[in-house]
Amino acid sequence: MAAADCAEDDTAPVPPELSLAWQIERWGADAVLPGPLPVRLLKRMSACLNVYTAFTSYRAGAYRLADWATANPSHLQIVTEIRLMRMQNAR
Repeated sequence: MAAADCAEDDTAPVPPELSLAWQIERWGADAVLPGPLPVRLLKRMSACLNVYTAFTSYRAGAYRLADWATANPSHLQIVTEIRLMRMQNAR
């Protein structure tokens, strides 16, 4: 949820896992963390990055939403699931 909030609101805090994922993308894992990445952390980083990417893609394609949804079914699924979770949790 925090990764989606961050993608939609420039003032929202960046989740630590997302920040770490960006650092690793830029500098490589060896430069950011000593030793191997724990699997649990790797999964959390991947999930945050996928959510952030889906929501930024959604924002970019909002002017032609039907075309965006057709071209990005996996992103559409992520955005839909997060929005449903928000509604269920009354956010």
